[in-house]
Amino acid sequence: MTSIFEITDWSHVASFFIWTLAVCAIAKGLFGSLPAAELQYRLSLRDAPRRQRMNRLNWEINNRAKRDEGVARRSPRAARQPLSDEEVEAKRGELQQLARWLFASAACSSAVVLAAAVRGRSVPPRGIVRAASGAG
Repeated sequence: MTSIFEITDWSHVASFFIWTLAVCAIAKGLFGSLPAAELQYRLSLRDAPRRQRMNRLNWEINNRAKRDEGVARRSPRAARQPLSDEEVEAKRGELQQLARWLFASAACSSAVVLAAAVRGRSVPPRGIVRAASGAG
């Protein structure tokens, strides 16, 4: 692989270009494939209610009022119901708890996907073993 600091002539530029295309193709294959899109869709469906709840809590904390569709759209017929300081603090605590859960859930989902991707290989490929041992 060619580093950008080793580019001195056109052959290095070509090598760097080929490696860049190879890395992009691998990334597209992993993250742009149909199974990856299906997994992202299912994870987003699973987390959608929590994300909606987080958005609602965030709106209520920032506006210090109970969220109502009319109030959110600034309708003249909607009455704003202010929140007390205790209610705002309780909602802030709930928001932090949801954010922690969502982050932990995303980390766990990523770990499960990574484990499933490498589970089938009990022995690393020979090239990796040869490179790690220093043998040519």
